[in-house]
Amino acid sequence: MKKWNKKQTAWAIFALSGVVAASASYCFWQPSHSQTRTASAVLDSYLKDDFEIQVGHRNDFDLGTPLSISTRHNPELHSLLTQLRRLEYESIKEYSPPMCGDAIILKPVNRERYTVWVSVFGVFLFPENSDVDDVYYCQYPNVDEWKLYDQATRFFQSLE
Repeated sequence: MKKWNKKQTAWAIFALSGVVAASASYCFWQPSHSQTRTASAVLDSYLKDDFEIQVGHRNDFDLGTPLSISTRHNPELHSLLTQLRRLEYESIKEYSPPMCGDAIILKPVNRERYTVWVSVFGVFLFPENSDVDDVYYCQYPNVDEWKLYDQATRFFQSLE
């Protein structure tokens, strides 16, 4: 009978755990990557189409319809959406957007509505009237991106 080789068993377990870790990270990364593409495609459509902006704080949405502003060829908004389009999004489980920040609903012509939240916690993009708990979320680690936060927040607050 062959002797049990502890070293070989340890290497086999190590290799197996590496394969499991790699497949788990791929499963986590793949939906995140496809959601980045989805978020980018939605923002692209907003850059091409006419849309209506509804701006308000979270409490306004809880109480009723916020201020609604129609826009056509707004260079400031175009610039902001272009910058948001360049960001990468990842998926996280959230049951509600953060309390802080402004909610911005972009409603393109003849398309599904999406809700976009710009706040100090990130940019959140998710379909309205869906049962999906996944929220498209982007964190800003560096100074330039924090400036974009400030720009977005100031811009949408100025519309109120």
